[in-house]
Amino acid sequence: MSIHAYYTDHCTIAVPQGFRDRSMNMLEWTTPEGDSIVLALQREKLPASGSGEEVPTAADLERYVAQQIKGYPAQFAGFHLERDEVAAGEWGFPMHRKAFRWRKDQDVFYHLQVFALVGEHVVVLTCASKARQRGAVDTLMEDALRSFRVRGG
Repeated sequence: MSIHAYYTDHCTIAVPQGFRDRSMNMLEWTTPEGDSIVLALQREKLPASGSGEEVPTAADLERYVAQQIKGYPAQFAGFHLERDEVAAGEWGFPMHRKAFRWRKDQDVFYHLQVFALVGEHVVVLTCASKARQRGAVDTLMEDALRSFRVRGG
């Protein structure tokens, strides 16, 4: 078994060959009302569809997003899609933005997700909180997107 070095900002570890990097970071804030707002960042390599392209295309991202969200109505009680946008322009790469609400017990939650195709990877940013924090969630995501920069290859 071959061992590879895996690097993060905080450490290096040895891992066996054949792993799939699906890195995720979870950041959390508390609002003055005591609610939690979470910003999760994840990434994974998105294989090209085999359409003759060597790197994934906007169509590959479209398929990925459809696959990811198809189970949301069953996973999130009372699921209601509020926003479904496709963009690229100002960011320079294909992007999908989805916003939805859902219920858990007596609470209504709001999730805003951005799926961005960056080279061979899809980067997913998810910002979520109780629905009453929608403005804060939208602002946090806009700030994150405004400052989004791609490092390395």
